[in-house]
Amino acid sequence: MTIMHRVTESKRSGEEMWAESERLYFERESRRLRWAWVHHYEAQANRAEANAQAIATANRRRAQALIEELVAEERNGHRENGHKGLDTGGTEAEVQRDA
Repeated sequence: MTIMHRVTESKRSGEEMWAESERLYFERESRRLRWAWVHHYEAQANRAEANAQAIATANRRRAQALIEELVAEERNGHRENGHKGLDTGGTEAEVQRDA
């Protein structure tokens, strides 16, 4: 084997080692970045769930306040447009009394 042949073989071997090293680096980096995206999406999902829960809680609180307001008005004898009660047209005693 000539010196030139050994140098060429050594150069090719070095290039192959470099290419393999580069390939392995990019595989590791790609995997690391994909895990970073997993963590990002999980955090986004947690924030979205927390926001949805806060919105649902606020809406339930508003609905409950309206229910309490309507019930209090009915107890005080206030009926909008002559309606008797919330859904049924009045309590059974009111319906019988007005019949």
